[in-house]
Amino acid sequence: DGFGKADQYIIRAKELGFKYIACTDHGNIDGLIKFQKCCKDNDIIPILGCELYVVDDIKIPTDKKIKEKIGHIVVLVKDKIGWNNLTKMLTIANINGFYKKPRVDFDTILNHYEGLIFLTACTSSFLYNEKGKQFFESLLEKTKDVFCEIMPIEFSDQKKHNKYIIDLANKYDLQLIASNDCHYPYSKNAKAQE
Repeated sequence: DGFGKADQYIIRAKELGFKYIACTDHGNIDGLIKFQKCCKDNDIIPILGCELYVVDDIKIPTDKKIKEKIGHIVVLVKDKIGWNNLTKMLTIANINGFYKKPRVDFDTILNHYEGLIFLTACTSSFLYNEKGKQFFESLLEKTKDVFCEIMPIEFSDQKKHNKYIIDLANKYDLQLIASNDCHYPYSKNAKAQE
């Protein structure tokens, strides 16, 4: 859902001296091949991932007009097992879970967590889903590859979310990571993004 293209982000990352950069498009991995190629051409190590759309249960009938809470979770690939699990989840999201968007549910993630790193995501985090906290605790029982994600963005919602995430990290003794929900490579692109 961003303005920039893969090569624009990579060129900007190189200008800023980045050694690594992640691509976590919403609900798909369509841009990863071009992203990897651009990274290789610019001596930047690509981190492959996806920002999954998460609901409590994908089995809810989609023929009825329902209002469901869709949360986000960022998933990063550690190894081949992780890549296979991410592609399995996206297949499920598109075949079994598609309702307006490709969705997975908490059970799908808990059945395909190996080889993946999980981040709590943005202000649209899965943590705000009805069963989000329960899922979070279940995920922590299965893997240590869970990190609390904060973003240095000066919006009131983000500040409130950051405080919640920091408190969560302290409660569960988890590491914090700082990321940027980047939707365009240069500040001059902000108006076009809007």
